[in-house]
Amino acid sequence: MADYDDLYMDADDPIMVSEEPMPGELTENEIQRLRGLTTDDFFMELESMSPDKRAEVEAIFFNNTDTDLVEEQMSYARELRGTEMPGGRTTRNNIFTAANPLEFASPVMDRLEGREMYEKSTQSWEDILKQQAEARKLASQQLY
Repeated sequence: MADYDDLYMDADDPIMVSEEPMPGELTENEIQRLRGLTTDDFFMELESMSPDKRAEVEAIFFNNTDTDLVEEQMSYARELRGTEMPGGRTTRNNIFTAANPLEFASPVMDRLEGREMYEKSTQSWEDILKQQAEARKLASQQLY
């Protein structure tokens, strides 16, 4: 019968805790070196890379996390802008009682904050689009 202890990997096993990158994976030193290159040198280096390594570099340097964050911020701002305002109440005797003015304070502040956040995120979105357009223009000049 097999010894089951041999089937489990030990935490001290050098294979499990190896800091070595997988073949074809960029090391931290390579990433730092690429960050230090001028734009011209960076694109020349990018052209000379293998397709797999180039895809990895593009994923690191040309990611869209900024746009994802702005989209999340915009959706949260939309939620705040849509905060329901308090309404009046009708009692059993069909007497209408208006909402307390203090009940309006929180929804109004939420709506104002949502509007301000939406304006800021819209500006951030425009800035990101400008940066992307400039990067594409620069990349096209470098590649052709």
